[in-house]
Amino acid sequence: MSSFLSAVVIGAMLHTSAATPVPADQLNDGITAFEMQEYDKAMGLIKPLAEQGDPEAQYFMGTFYWYGSGVTRSTPIAQKWFSKAYKTWLAAAEQGDAGAMVEVSRMYNAGLGVERDVKAALVWIRKALEHNEVEAHAVLGDMYMEGDGVEKNRDEAIKLYHKAADLGDPYGQVMRARYAVAQ
Repeated sequence: MSSFLSAVVIGAMLHTSAATPVPADQLNDGITAFEMQEYDKAMGLIKPLAEQGDPEAQYFMGTFYWYGSGVTRSTPIAQKWFSKAYKTWLAAAEQGDAGAMVEVSRMYNAGLGVERDVKAALVWIRKALEHNEVEAHAVLGDMYMEGDGVEKNRDEAIKLYHKAADLGDPYGQVMRARYAVAQ
């Protein structure tokens, strides 16, 4: 798995969008089952939420099929689910939901559910920053680390991870620790 796609999956695991409220316990239990590789259990918890329109659950359905986790691997089915998540998050982002802006940026950057467009990803992550979305710092850090839509700049990436971590973002904390060890 590419490092960026790994970051997208990890970021989605650490972030729950407010775009569509769902029973948090059911989604969290499904994510935990997914992490424990209990795919039948995870699918049983997540699929009903996805069918009800929850974008994070739709995203996880895409993830099941993208990697073949408990199902036959199918890029077309994965992209169908990712596309549903993207559309839901895009509608919320257009209404000012900063968390959804981060997810739209991630999806554009990875080409999940939408054609890959790093310029659009950068536009959306900057909008999220304008809305003071803590998680956006780490996502922009990923873009600098990979050189996606911006000139590759490890120092700027690490600075952004530190900012995210200082603001309490779990992914920023993970990345800060990762690069503290690497230095």
